Amino acid sequence: MRTTGALGGLLTGIVGILVPSARRYDWGISGTTSRPAGNSIRVEVTSSAGVTPLGTATPAANGTWRVTVSNSSIAPSSNPGATARSAFGTVRTSPVVAQ
Repeated sequence: MRTTGALGGLLTGIVGILVPSARRYDWGISGTTSRPAGNSIRVEVTSSAGVTPLGTATPAANGTWRVTVSNSSIAPSSNPGATARSAFGTVRTSPVVAQ
């Protein structure tokens, strides 16, 4: 669930299954960056349909960022992961935990 790297050391991913029978999901991907000023973080996840863009976050002044998508039809793959791409070119990948 965690990976270290130049994005500030931490990328965490959690996907909560909201209503499995209705195939609706809550995604929450967060992390930190050591370069928050002028940065944006684009997050993609591995879904049942392949690599899927989830959203973009602007880091807070302290470097923390979060992408949250609620009640989504984006279903996780059997081994879900998240990739965070910094506007400055850093890329980090982490497994995602289904809860």
